[in-house]
Amino acid sequence: LTWLSCVPLLALGQAPLLVSGILEAMNTGAPATTREQLSELATALAWTIPTALLAVGYPLVRNLGTALARLALVVPTRRQLALGLAVAVALVVLMDPLTLLISLVWNWLGWPVSPAESVERLFARNLNPVGAVVMGITAGLSEELLCRGVLQPRLGLLLPNLFFTALHAYQYNFDGLLTVFILGLAFGVLRTRANTSVCALVHGLYDFLVVMITILE
Repeated sequence: LTWLSCVPLLALGQAPLLVSGILEAMNTGAPATTREQLSELATALAWTIPTALLAVGYPLVRNLGTALARLALVVPTRRQLALGLAVAVALVVLMDPLTLLISLVWNWLGWPVSPAESVERLFARNLNPVGAVVMGITAGLSEELLCRGVLQPRLGLLLPNLFFTALHAYQYNFDGLLTVFILGLAFGVLRTRANTSVCALVHGLYDFLVVMITILE
């Protein structure tokens, strides 16, 4: 799955969603309504949460409680909540200059970079506070459940993070994927120190803050 996700990027030399007619079909210029955004959230969670539960053996070999424990989807402590908040803010502060550095290196090497305007167009429908919440919950919970909850306890830190990175190959070029890979490493390390709930919190809060900063700029 990791390999197949990267095939279009390798074949085209650029992220396919940024150059296809699909993008224009998605973004008609009108922002998504709150109802549409909540529908997108429900649709995403309606398949990712059952998929994660099935992947760890529910209901055949685990009941709901043990399946959630296997996923490390537990109620975080106050200390973990504070840690998650601090890590999310730190990532927002640190990733911006790191992304700029990666872009400078890519330009110096003459490699194609992810066009910022195209990435913004990709998320234009949801560039509002409700959209920021929806994107934070959708990406934070869905991706962390599958990558850090299901895969990491079985496959370790690297392979699940490669899969996590490949999921974004439809949005970004390799410069953007390197940024995603670094973020994924941070989430993976956090998973080893805490649980999937904290990873989902940090991931979701990070995405929320990035979108809100984009809105306010």
